[in-house]
Amino acid sequence: MSFSGLFIRGLLDELGPILIQSKIDKIYNYQNEMHFWLRTTQGKQVLVVSLDPRHYRLQLLAAKPEITYPEKPNNFCQLLRRHLPGLPLVELSQPGLERLIVLTFAAGYCPDLRPRHFRLVCELMGKYSNLLLLDADNFILGAARHSSGERNAHREVVPGAEYQPPPTQSRHDLFSIDSPYFRRSLLLAPSNEPLVQVLLRTVQGLDKLLAQEILHRAGLDPQLTRAELKDYQLSPLWQQVAALQRIALSKQWAPCLVVDAAGKPTDFSPVALTHGNAQAVASFTVLQETFYQDIYQKQEAGIQKAELQEALTREIKKVKRKAAAQQQDFASAEEALDYKEKADLLLTYQHQIKPGQTSVTLPRFSDNRPVEISLDPAVGAVTNAERYYARYAKAKRKRERSQQELAKTIEYLRYLEQLQEDLRQLEDSSDLLTISDELASLGVIKAKTKPSPKRAGSAHQAPQYQSIRLDDGTEILVGRNSKQNDLITMTKAKPDDLWFHVKNRPGSHVILRTRPGEPPSEEAILYAARLAATYSSAYQSSKVEVDYTERKNVWKPKGAKPGMVLYENYRTLIVQPLDPAAIT
Repeated sequence: MSFSGLFIRGLLDELGPILIQSKIDKIYNYQNEMHFWLRTTQGKQVLVVSLDPRHYRLQLLAAKPEITYPEKPNNFCQLLRRHLPGLPLVELSQPGLERLIVLTFAAGYCPDLRPRHFRLVCELMGKYSNLLLLDADNFILGAARHSSGERNAHREVVPGAEYQPPPTQSRHDLFSIDSPYFRRSLLLAPSNEPLVQVLLRTVQGLDKLLAQEILHRAGLDPQLTRAELKDYQLSPLWQQVAALQRIALSKQWAPCLVVDAAGKPTDFSPVALTHGNAQAVASFTVLQETFYQDIYQKQEAGIQKAELQEALTREIKKVKRKAAAQQQDFASAEEALDYKEKADLLLTYQHQIKPGQTSVTLPRFSDNRPVEISLDPAVGAVTNAERYYARYAKAKRKRERSQQELAKTIEYLRYLEQLQEDLRQLEDSSDLLTISDELASLGVIKAKTKPSPKRAGSAHQAPQYQSIRLDDGTEILVGRNSKQNDLITMTKAKPDDLWFHVKNRPGSHVILRTRPGEPPSEEAILYAARLAATYSSAYQSSKVEVDYTERKNVWKPKGAKPGMVLYENYRTLIVQPLDPAAIT
């Protein structure tokens, strides 16, 4: 997908009547975008300038997207807020067919009565995209991305520097190109260069899709090289370039989307296409709404996923520190259990202990090794023994308590690590709600005060596990989070079905369905084991241990968290994880 110069021209032809004389109410930054809340001829709308390397664009939204803006604007946003709110947009332009858009805002008059204005320059060039604010004298007031002369030999993008546009290539734009120049450029092109690249290098304003369309209309193979182009084919090729030129000059735009077999948009064009699976749309605005409809949902999901991952990592570190401290307590309580032996020794050898002694050395029962026992000289041997028995009883209670607390902490740690693996495997952004709710119930994050209707409704939906059907008809179920693991193991699986899980690590439950009187094939067992390895924290290892057993050997301890089970009578396979892209 390319936001081509020709697409920009068509977009500006559509947006110009809407945006001219509109005024900015508010400005927000979001991710690598700037959002301008406008009062336009069609009411309140949001103009988006995105510098995203993949989704760079200028887009007009009918309403604010469902996103959360940062509480504190970045420095460039603050600069824009100081200069632009309330100013009318008086010009919307594009130099030639460059991927540049210039928005000019009127700001009254200078002391010498010259019109005063600010220019907002949108450079939409993939990973090199930028947004700059210029004064009336073409000097840079600020930019989203700065670059010094040391980093960029072509120009300097810093406050106070005179603005220089990005370096242009020696191409004629589609509006000014003529037949002699076009033919000469083709003849001078390297012989092994594909014609698509020749067109892109010769005609400014095209992208790969438009270049392919020109070749298709001319009856030429897009894979054709310059050397393979015959002289008689030059004329029909130029005719199609000229036809596109006439469409652009007459503003006969016909925006369309290219969709895949599933109907998902993969590309777009400002003109009708005669190749590929193209669908016409009513306007450039509708085209962008359709093409980018999921972008904010995905961005918000990405932000939330990162926040949940950070919260989980922080909680896991805290719980590991707690477990280490509890292990030390358990070890110290273990050492204190020798109080009983000391008490027994004092009672056995009490006749050898003289009044007033502060210590005594006696032989151990097990190996006769000497052990020194501290004594209170103010009391006798029996009283000292009773005190050691009391210490022993206290130490024993502490040991049992420490053991129970440590077991709970380790169980909680295992569950957190499983949630972390669930989060890593996450494919459907709606599953974020499940993990977020679980972390909120655990106190890891703050609970949302008012769940949205969409969120509330999703709570009643059954979790959607993955079902895979092998060539022989065998069905395999894969849980992709803790609740799905619970569902397929404790509800869906039959007692004789086979249950798989990576050994001693977080991962998905995998159920291999069995048929009465028909044992599963070795191939099916191996594939199920490889699935369990793939959907686990060991997915990057070349050799992974996977345990499997019949479902009747798997049980859930009382009070256990979702997906947490115990199992017995298992066998272990060493397998290599699958390529997730090959799993269907």
